[in-house]
Amino acid sequence: MLKVTVNRNKDGSERYYILRQDHSSKVWARVPVAEIGFKFTSKAEAEEWIRKQKDFQNTRRARMERKQEWLNRNYEVTKLAEAFYDWHKTEAPNSFQQDRLYMTYVTEYFIGSKGLSNPNTWVNYRGQFKIWLLKDARGTRDNSQNLSYSTINHILKAYNNFMRYLREVNEIDEDQALSVVTYPQHLVGKRGWEDVITYEEFERVRAELQKDSPLVADFFTTAFHTGMRFSEILGLPMGYLYSGVPEGPVAEEILKSYPKIYGYIVLESQIRDDYISRNERNKIYRKPLKTKKKISAENARTIPITDKEAWNVLAALYLSQKVEFDKQTFGSHKDDYALFEGLNMAKANRALAAAYSTLMIARPKSFHCCRHSKATYLVGETRSYFLGRAIIGHKSDVFDDYVHIYAMIALKAKQSDNVIKIVI
Repeated sequence: MLKVTVNRNKDGSERYYILRQDHSSKVWARVPVAEIGFKFTSKAEAEEWIRKQKDFQNTRRARMERKQEWLNRNYEVTKLAEAFYDWHKTEAPNSFQQDRLYMTYVTEYFIGSKGLSNPNTWVNYRGQFKIWLLKDARGTRDNSQNLSYSTINHILKAYNNFMRYLREVNEIDEDQALSVVTYPQHLVGKRGWEDVITYEEFERVRAELQKDSPLVADFFTTAFHTGMRFSEILGLPMGYLYSGVPEGPVAEEILKSYPKIYGYIVLESQIRDDYISRNERNKIYRKPLKTKKKISAENARTIPITDKEAWNVLAALYLSQKVEFDKQTFGSHKDDYALFEGLNMAKANRALAAAYSTLMIARPKSFHCCRHSKATYLVGETRSYFLGRAIIGHKSDVFDDYVHIYAMIALKAKQSDNVIKIVI
């Protein structure tokens, strides 16, 4: 649901914004100007934008109804898809649900456009499917936008997984289960050295956030100094934070590069949603860490806190939640007392974007850039890829995309005077 809101400035002028209501929490939040693409000059203009959005949603709803009709006519494929979701859940417990979205593109093309209800025949149209995704398929939020290479790769992977499942359950022949080759990484738009946040930039942005959004400033500090994922920090509970030095060789190796470890996090899970959601017993909805199949100590990741400011931020948040824990506000388990209670992804992203806009930094960064930054600094300061992977939580092939020390060295070299002399 959308509606127009008006803000009146001190000089009497008016600014018009769009508010969107979250379906689950019923909370109204401002739609970012960046998502709209321009600022409204009048209330009529804002209302016209809402009308066009409603028209688009109605068109999209009609399209989804047509998709459902296709699926109803092809009941066997629908049954196979549902069985596929259950099968894939055991392999990818954190991401299998996204396959439902990505598979809508698969069914729209093969069943809707081509009328092919038998997956054995799909193999002959793999190339055309890939071209269709690139040229004709549209995003779910904006019907005028083509799909990004990243989204197309997710759809192709969903198709490949579906074919692999059908082969395993003998629904298709082996020569019909051939995969579609995904697009190379350089087209996907992965982040590079330009997305590493310098220490100077971090201090400027953190100070700006402190003015209007102190909790987001604390979140930004935590992200920069731990390299944790957004959902991992947002759901970080009291029960995962420990003082002192973790025992074992990892801590010993860390102490070789850092003078002190103030405390550490033993991370076992992340939150399920983009905000802190709870069940009727006030327990936070959680899911396993990325690439892990279950929440357990065996799958936990240990993250040392080597920055004094970051530790004090987390300690202060801990003590604030301890007041609620002593009152048993959310029950008797510390895992249900999140340090960043009251924050959500939309609010944090808006505050960070506003800080970068105010500071007029040419290349705004996201919270995910903090993860790239921490990975780069970890390897640069410890000289250890093993420590970097252990703390950031990535397999070696993926972690390489997060470390940009060599690119930064090359950039600095090109910017130098580079006076070559013969040494005597």
